[in-house]
Amino acid sequence: MFRIQQLSDYGTAHPIVARLSLQTQDLLQFYNLSGRQKEEIFGLFFSRLQPKLMTCFRIMEQLTKEVRQRQKKIDETGLEFQSQGRVYTLPTSFNLEERAETFLYNGKSVLRDLTDIFSILFSKNFKREARFDRVLKWANKEFGAGDPLTKTLEDDNPWIKKIVSMRNAVEHPGG
Repeated sequence: MFRIQQLSDYGTAHPIVARLSLQTQDLLQFYNLSGRQKEEIFGLFFSRLQPKLMTCFRIMEQLTKEVRQRQKKIDETGLEFQSQGRVYTLPTSFNLEERAETFLYNGKSVLRDLTDIFSILFSKNFKREARFDRVLKWANKEFGAGDPLTKTLEDDNPWIKKIVSMRNAVEHPGG
């Protein structure tokens, strides 16, 4: 007997789902990797990265919808004033701090999990840390500054550092 189970509320038409499942599986066919490596890469992308990225996407989607709804209301009716125009009510997004922390946690977790790709492909273990500075240093030493992988890591380093530092500020306040 076969079992069919829906794993996501988004289908393969969604870019995150498509890229980290179907397209990853299709692309892996063209690489000279062992079956085990291909399975590990697919498992990493599909089972570990995709759910976390979808959580980030849902948060972004919800906040975008809320902001647009509030802006539309302000555009149509203006701000709500009280006390003879001396006080106005600001539109609010509830649980914003919690949602931002969840977004950052999942973003940093994706980066941490993504370092496993270097273990799968190069047998280089970064101990599941979101320390792309160490990955970049390793790539520079291993492949050189002109290598496409090194250049990509260098180009991505600023936004990676930003996500990691924002999440670290939540995890370690005052540190």
